[in-house]
Amino acid sequence: MLRVPESRDPQVSHQALFEDYLSGHVTLTPEPAPCQDEDVLKRGAQVLLGHPLPEGSATLTRLCQHLLESGFPTNLSRLVRATELLETLCLNLYLQPWRKEFRKLKTFTGAFVYCLLPALGTSTLQFTLASIGYLPIEPGLLPREYRLCEDATPERVLRVAFQLLLIRALCLHLLQLQQHNSSSAQLCVERLRLKLPTAELSQHRTTISTEERESNQVRRDETDLQDKLNSALHLQATDPKTSSLSEDQSINHLHMTYPDLVLRGRPLRQEDDDPGLSQQTALGPYRRHAQRSELHRPTNQRAKSSVKTRA
Repeated sequence: MLRVPESRDPQVSHQALFEDYLSGHVTLTPEPAPCQDEDVLKRGAQVLLGHPLPEGSATLTRLCQHLLESGFPTNLSRLVRATELLETLCLNLYLQPWRKEFRKLKTFTGAFVYCLLPALGTSTLQFTLASIGYLPIEPGLLPREYRLCEDATPERVLRVAFQLLLIRALCLHLLQLQQHNSSSAQLCVERLRLKLPTAELSQHRTTISTEERESNQVRRDETDLQDKLNSALHLQATDPKTSSLSEDQSINHLHMTYPDLVLRGRPLRQEDDDPGLSQQTALGPYRRHAQRSELHRPTNQRAKSSVKTRA
């Protein structure tokens, strides 16, 4: 089991680890990538579990709350992948701020839909992106795009990257403990719970409950609408009166839209006020067709037909 060091000054341990992270990984890495140093990850879990959360670490506090409410024990692997992706994004902004492709984040990409959203949820993800400096271009639960604001300084981005490293180190540590002793993992979770402010934890729990209620209401509305549609279709298929009424209404609509429409030589709708006109209109296409056929017939056949008519 991991031994947690004791210290009277928790800020020293956090600051010392941050300096090692900056000098040993950030400045030496050839390409922006999440830190995979086992010593740094081990110390990150020790610092997070052994000391109070430092001041000014709102992102770390929010991620710890999310871990306690929805990440343990089933969501740890997803949180590891999501924090790796966000840490890489922060390092790209810190090391290569001139690259324009990192100034916008599209929400319909595979990384956003299949990695970030399932692991963090909408509210925690928006909070984390806002701490980096990404703000939505339009209001809504899930905007189409996030853009980097002007006050996203390199120091701010690097601090968020370090906080993402700490939460990832904790998730990896809990995964290792789960493989050997689940009670030890639960003990670490309870220790982490005591570090968080009670008011913020309850507020985060309320946010998650609100999102669940909204999603459940949407699913219920969709189910009710589908049931009503199925009932209407079943009634139309089983009730002849309803079916004929629906057909009459559709015919009236077509007749109002296309008054000259003729189907198989007959008007779509007979006129009610003048039966003679309706019959003449209905027989008109047949008469014209008979006249055209008569003109195209050979002369001898037309003569025979004329003799038969006279007879």
